[in-house]
Amino acid sequence: MTDPQARASSRPAYDRTTCLVTENGDKRFGFIIDGREYPDRAGYDQARREAVRELHRRRVIAEFITETIGPAELPRELPSWNDFRRTIDSRFPVPEENTR
Repeated sequence: MTDPQARASSRPAYDRTTCLVTENGDKRFGFIIDGREYPDRAGYDQARREAVRELHRRRVIAEFITETIGPAELPRELPSWNDFRRTIDSRFPVPEENTR
């Protein structure tokens, strides 16, 4: 008989990052980076770094919340980083540099 605790610990775990953005003074859900959508941990980490850099470059106030999830957990009903990135230019344009 297999120990349920040992069986649970042998299942893969993934990280999922939820990004909250402040838009027009309101904090709202922006997007999800779900580790299950990437071929490996490096792909997930790269997507998270890209998101942080891009939002910082655009001076977007953002909060990243990372949690560990199991492979069978239901996905959140939010856009992925890739989907969010397609709308970022219209929602959060890159600020012009101060030329003074």
